[in-house]
Amino acid sequence: MYRLENLRKVFDGHLVAVDDVSMKIDPGEQVAVIGPSGAGKTTLFRLLNLTLYPDGGRLWLGDLDVSQLHGRGLRAARRRIGTIYQQHNLVPRLPVVHNVLAGRLGAWSAWQAVWSLFRPQELVAAHAAPTASGIWEPTTELIDMKFPARYT
Repeated sequence: MYRLENLRKVFDGHLVAVDDVSMKIDPGEQVAVIGPSGAGKTTLFRLLNLTLYPDGGRLWLGDLDVSQLHGRGLRAARRRIGTIYQQHNLVPRLPVVHNVLAGRLGAWSAWQAVWSLFRPQELVAAHAAPTASGIWEPTTELIDMKFPARYT
């Protein structure tokens, strides 16, 4: 799924956040990244989810060389990646289904995104997502349900 070779990310021309990281992560493999605050863990994940470009080294997502991706190709690659952040960044006033489906916005047309506010799309996937991601096991209908207070 991922292959990193000598990956490097530098901020402001001098702050080295990731330096000489090489690894291969196969589909289905689970990897833990452990380190102290400021060690570059978040930067590494932002490189892996393609919100940052590396300043050196190479990064492949499957067979795609990320350094060659721009525009539509980059957006298509980003749609293949799901990221669950430590801070859930939920919209408390929206029902759970809309918060869950926000991850699909990049794959939908503007019309489909707007329509989903009135009639949520892809409900089967929306019901499966909280359980698959380990957030919690939904026990009631997602359409009108709000997130429990501990998740907002």
